[in-house]
Amino acid sequence: MSHEAITPLGEELRRWCKTHGTTQSALAMKLGISASHLSQVINGQARPSPDLLRRMRELLSGHGLRHTGPNSPSTDRIRLRS
Repeated sequence: MSHEAITPLGEELRRWCKTHGTTQSALAMKLGISASHLSQVINGQARPSPDLLRRMRELLSGHGLRHTGPNSPSTDRIRLRS
């Protein structure tokens, strides 16, 4: 049995898809990545590159999906480790 852990960024991306009536596959195409890679990022199985993270932030902030508060998912919580 697989245990997926949706990341805060993953929640934002899922919300964006739902709000805009689109699929994760269409979002992946918009971001210039494979649907498989997007799924891995959403589920915490892969980390986005700095460039991909920038594109995701631009997409989310450009559509008013930035949230604040301790219980709200936010791309600001995503930190890349070296």
